[in-house]
Amino acid sequence: MFLDIDECAAQADPCYAVADSVCKNTYGSYNCQCKDRFVKNGLNCEVDVCHWQNYQNLTDAERKHDYVTVNPTCDNRLNGWYRFQGAAGTKMLTTCPPMGRCDAGYPIWLSGGHPTVTEGTVLRQVCIHTFEGCCDRLDVIQVKNCSSYYIYELSYLPVCPARYCSTD
Repeated sequence: MFLDIDECAAQADPCYAVADSVCKNTYGSYNCQCKDRFVKNGLNCEVDVCHWQNYQNLTDAERKHDYVTVNPTCDNRLNGWYRFQGAAGTKMLTTCPPMGRCDAGYPIWLSGGHPTVTEGTVLRQVCIHTFEGCCDRLDVIQVKNCSSYYIYELSYLPVCPARYCSTD
């Protein structure tokens, strides 16, 4: 008969190097599991931005891809995690909108599509539609699928009047 040794009960915690994790004993081994409200990202545990609702909502209808711009505005004050909701729709547009839409002179759209839940937080390119073309300028943002919605880490824009476009 094989006797199981509880590695988690040892003086030196085997999960010490994995921040925000706890040791769970298994028969013949152990696992380092993330604490509540944390998710695994590679070998590390990180704050789950979906769970903490550490984001702001973007809700204005003018953000939608089919809104024709009257007075262009710019998203040059965004900094942090955001969710499209309400009249703004549910997610960032993934196809190039015509110029003069989304209440912007230069509409911005997500290139590369939305991630799955299992992909976690991913880097994606956003394209800025200017007079030079549909993807004249590029920037990189983080995107996370929170199961029933997406959140985006948005920051300072390199050109104005540019604005992130949304859809349902």
